[in-house]
Amino acid sequence: MEQTDFETHGDVQIVHSFNEMGLSEDLLRGIVGYGFEKPSAIQQRAIAPVLRGRDVIAQAQSGTGKTATFSIAA
Repeated sequence: MEQTDFETHGDVQIVHSFNEMGLSEDLLRGIVGYGFEKPSAIQQRAIAPVLRGRDVIAQAQSGTGKTATFSIAA
């Protein structure tokens, strides 16, 4: 199995579930309805800072959920 390295700024909290992100009930229902079960690594690190109004630069491999990250946080 290929090892993945993550570089995360020191004050970025990793949130392990969508329920812990403080999202609205409607948004959580939509996320579950689309088949998402748990956030990907990029989503665990980027959604919360965007929701707090922080500027975020995030890089991840294609197909890891970057677009959903910024759509959820919008």
